[in-house]
Amino acid sequence: MIDTALYTEQLAQNVRAVLLAHAEALKLLARQRVGKQSGRLARSIRVEERDGKIHIGTDIDYGRYLEFGTRHMTAAPWLMPSLEQIKPALKDALARTKPGS
Repeated sequence: MIDTALYTEQLAQNVRAVLLAHAEALKLLARQRVGKQSGRLARSIRVEERDGKIHIGTDIDYGRYLEFGTRHMTAAPWLMPSLEQIKPALKDALARTKPGS
């Protein structure tokens, strides 16, 4: 007989580990992709875990202006293209995730 509570907890821990590992990889890709005029934006890209969620981004305002553009500036996306690049590996890793792995 399988202890479903233990199974569920182990699965959740393994999924969290996969998500955190891929979040760190996403952070590195985004740092490479972002423009490097001063390097401030690249250095500000962080992975944080809050309220049971993993957040990847920056607290620098112009990060969003580069990502989405403004009425005066064409977008130069850096986060979403990085996510699209890592998405297949993340999906594969999640598909292989099971308790005890």
